[in-house]
Amino acid sequence: MKKILEVLKGKPQSPPPVWFMRQAGRYLPGYQEIRKNYNFLEMIKNPELIAKITLEPVELFDLDGAILFSDILVVLPPLGFEIIYKEGFGFEIIKEKKEVEIKIKDPEKDLNFVFKGIEEIRKNLSPFKALMVFQVALLLFFLICWKEKQGRTFMLQKNFYMKSQSCFLKI
Repeated sequence: MKKILEVLKGKPQSPPPVWFMRQAGRYLPGYQEIRKNYNFLEMIKNPELIAKITLEPVELFDLDGAILFSDILVVLPPLGFEIIYKEGFGFEIIKEKKEVEIKIKDPEKDLNFVFKGIEEIRKNLSPFKALMVFQVALLLFFLICWKEKQGRTFMLQKNFYMKSQSCFLKI
C-alpha cells in the first residue's frame, strides 16, 4: 500500500513516508540536462519530459511519492487567457481581464499533455508509491489572473466579483 495514503487515512507508518515540495527542480542533474535543450513551457507540455522530471527525484532518493512536474498556470489558456513564461522572470498574462471572455472548453483535449504525462508516470512509478498532483486554489487563481498594477487592496478583484459574480463562479 502507498505509505502516504495510509498516513492521510490516519494510520501511522514507521518509518514515516518521505516526500518534499519542489522535488523535481533546478538542483537535479537530469533536470539541468533537460533544461539545456527545452524552455519551461516546452517541459511542462511534453508528456515524456513531465514523466522524466517527475520520476527523477523518486528514483534518486527513494521517496515514497512523486509530485507531478507541472505548473499551476496550465489551466489558464483553456479558460481564454494568454500567458508568456519569461526565462528567469516567471510569467506574464497577456490578455487583461477586460479582454478575456471566460470560456470552459474541453479540458481533456486542452490539457491532454497533463493526462498523457500522468499515464507515462504511472507506467514507471512503483504501485507502492503515490503520485501527488497540486492545483491552485480558486482565490489564488483569481488573484493571479486579476492582479492589480499597484497596491494590495484587491479593489479590482472585489469590483469584478461584485459586478460579474457569474463569471467569477465560472473560474
